[in-house]
Amino acid sequence: MASKGSYALGTDGTDFKHRQRVVSTHMASADAKYYLKLTFYLHLILYIIIVLKLSEDLLDRADIFILELQELEIPKPDLWEWLYGLSFFGNLLALRAMRTNSARLINLYHIATWLLSLTPLLLAQTAYFPDFVTFLQERDTEKVRYVWRQLPIAVIFQAFALVALQVHLMQVFYAYRLYKIWSAYLLNRSQTQQQPQSTNSANSAQGSNSFGSKKIN
Repeated sequence: MASKGSYALGTDGTDFKHRQRVVSTHMASADAKYYLKLTFYLHLILYIIIVLKLSEDLLDRADIFILELQELEIPKPDLWEWLYGLSFFGNLLALRAMRTNSARLINLYHIATWLLSLTPLLLAQTAYFPDFVTFLQERDTEKVRYVWRQLPIAVIFQAFALVALQVHLMQVFYAYRLYKIWSAYLLNRSQTQQQPQSTNSANSAQGSNSFGSKKIN
């Protein structure tokens, strides 16, 4: 960095604020990428839990019989679990977006996180939350609807959702932040590229006018 009172060779020092703005933009983008990647590891743990839940039904559909899984009597998966099972593939879209700094791809990932991660959790809440409230009040599994091995599924889901909601809200936050940063950068770059063109057009017009005036004289 240039010392105080001096400026980079070939400039008059007036682009200092612009260079500082570019540096701060790159730092904000790097920070958002770092924290978004951290959420992928947490998402992977949640995804493995859902896949284990879906595994018995998937094997059953493939006519593969495993006695140990059958003995667990795992409940049949609901629609929200199938939707959530697709959510991790959205992270591949985010990784590609981060490699190319693509505002379009990170926006698609932002939308996919809402549709495949948060929406399934909200759908599940509509089914399990009444059971959760009933169990807290009665402390009796016979008065709740969803039970697995004498355990209320609503309580298990709330523990899962408590972590999952935080992870996916962080993903939404950092994805949106990257989208805003990259969109603003692309807009500024396009405006910067247009300025020399407009200046050249203005100079050409002035040259033509001066040539015409000389010819008239």
